[in-house]
Amino acid sequence: MDNKVDIESIDKRMQEKGWKFLGAILHFKKAWKNQAAIYEKDGKYVVSGLDSSGAAELHESIN
Repeated sequence: MDNKVDIESIDKRMQEKGWKFLGAILHFKKAWKNQAAIYEKDGKYVVSGLDSSGAAELHESIN
């Protein structure tokens, strides 16, 4: 079983959990190559993607 983390699997999981993809964010320093995505659910927002190491998931609440 491959445990590799990739942006496509993160996006799929987020949307399966009811999060709506709002768009890419290209200047988030905590994300791999400063690139992540913004999601919304029930009036809450998170930045999600790969962390700056490129090996783990990033999920951070934002206002």
